Amino acid sequence: MDKRSLVLYLSGLAAAGAVVGISASCSDQPRIKCTAGHGPFALVYTHVSGDNGCAPHMDATTNTGGEEMGVEAYNYPLADNSNLDPNRGSLGMQSFDLTARMDHHPPDNANKPYSLGDWGSAEPGADNFCTVPSISDSVQDLQYVPAVPPTLPDGGGGSPAFRALNVRYHWSNVRFYNTAGSPGTQLIAELAYSKTESLPDGGAGTPCTETVKVTGLWPFVGCAAEDPMDPDGMDETLCSPNPDNTKGRPLGSGISPDIAYKCDPILHLCVLAKDPPSFR
Repeated sequence: MDKRSLVLYLSGLAAAGAVVGISASCSDQPRIKCTAGHGPFALVYTHVSGDNGCAPHMDATTNTGGEEMGVEAYNYPLADNSNLDPNRGSLGMQSFDLTARMDHHPPDNANKPYSLGDWGSAEPGADNFCTVPSISDSVQDLQYVPAVPPTLPDGGGGSPAFRALNVRYHWSNVRFYNTAGSPGTQLIAELAYSKTESLPDGGAGTPCTETVKVTGLWPFVGCAAEDPMDPDGMDETLCSPNPDNTKGRPLGSGISPDIAYKCDPILHLCVLAKDPPSFR
């Protein structure tokens, strides 16, 4: 599915979520079950401690970075396998950056590229947050791949070398804000990110570890300016939940109109304007 198709799909989900929010406004409605937005989140990393610049796409000036993170909520089956159990669920998370790197290396079958953990409760707490008390580490040990010399007369047919990479995502304090009007679309957590990347020739690299605060927004929406001459390189109107036919956007971004968002000037992604819950 291409990015435009994904945005259209997520826009439909967001609209459906708005209807759920309206219908659940009556006081006699049951509380929402713990869940999370399905698909990629836009994460922002803020340096806390360790080797500044180790975590993905960190900027030395702002001490912030971030990436696209795939998130999926699951439910366990009932004991008789007749249906899914609404009171027993789990959450999975996997980096898109890491997934892209894996495409160029032999598989690391000894480790898992995703993190997985159970919700601490079926429903959010009094603060409307659902927690994942314990979640497994995402680990990959990708081996060095040497370059392949060109095999064709025109210089084609070869491939570049790919550096070895050992990476670990260790999550803690993972929490998703959950109400009928905002069903798991805002994330806050802490991440200890460790990485050792080899030199271009395969020589040993220097290990680093950085702890960052994490905030996340679903759906994942880019806000890089379409005009290459734009001095800021960003266009916050791309984050807008409202359609703009004058710019060829018949649908909005899919972000809830209730959420306070901004276009991150470093990542060029639509992100939360403040820590969850981030509302206007």
